[in-house]
Amino acid sequence: MRHEILRKPCLIAITGLSGSGKSTLCRALQQELKQQGVGTVHIASDIIRKDMFKVAHTERLPASAYEWSVTRKVIHKMHQQTNTALNHGKIVLYDALLDHKRARKDVAKIAIKAQVPFFGFWLSLPEELIKERITKRTIENTDASDATIDILEMQLNRQKDVQDWPHIDATQDHIACANQILEIITYHEK
Repeated sequence: MRHEILRKPCLIAITGLSGSGKSTLCRALQQELKQQGVGTVHIASDIIRKDMFKVAHTERLPASAYEWSVTRKVIHKMHQQTNTALNHGKIVLYDALLDHKRARKDVAKIAIKAQVPFFGFWLSLPEELIKERITKRTIENTDASDATIDILEMQLNRQKDVQDWPHIDATQDHIACANQILEIITYHEK
């Protein structure tokens, strides 16, 4: 499906629990926009963290790489890269777990400061499906995420229902999710 999409910079944040499909969806959005001649920058927390430690994207990092002091540096780097890309007229796909309302507000503030449109989306799907996805990618070792079922359980325990961003049904395939997001953005821009 084709969409009359923005031709100006904007910030599109994709979030959800580990295993919800954030990176896969960002890649689908990137591909759809590329087919329309629109360039994007995909800024992913998992990739930035692996790059900071100078390891292959599928290499597992120790638990110490996920301490708050390291995570703060990842967030700072993501915000820097987002600002730079927006200032260069790019559409940014921001891919990270933003399970705290304050983190979501901080990302939205980047767009406000850059004076560009902002769109934030929360990927929703049943817990059992998320667990299946995490188990599969852990076995296959094909993903930059180091999330395990134990990490997901911690996220679920502190999770509060996200009401401030639209929910996308991530049980759909990633192309359908991408099209749903592009329809929302297109509608919003009319």
